Amino acid sequence: MPDDFVTTSDLVKKPEFYEIKSELVTNLTPVPVISTLIYGEMIAPAVVMKLKINSQEDTKQQAEAKEIAYKEGFYNDICWSEI
Repeated sequence: MPDDFVTTSDLVKKPEFYEIKSELVTNLTPVPVISTLIYGEMIAPAVVMKLKINSQEDTKQQAEAKEIAYKEGFYNDICWSEI
């Protein structure tokens, strides 16, 4: 989740670096998958922002973000039927 968000963000920031057309990535927006009380419906962007992850090269922070997101989703997920 967070690593997917970081990868997508890199594509949006630098499409020419990845040799793709910018119009293919200009309208990419995250989709809510889980909802938690702490991070809301957009856990990946929230954790990435909290840990100040700027690119895919921030591998240590990405590993931490992934651990936070998965634990939060597993232990504190709000069932969509409850929303």
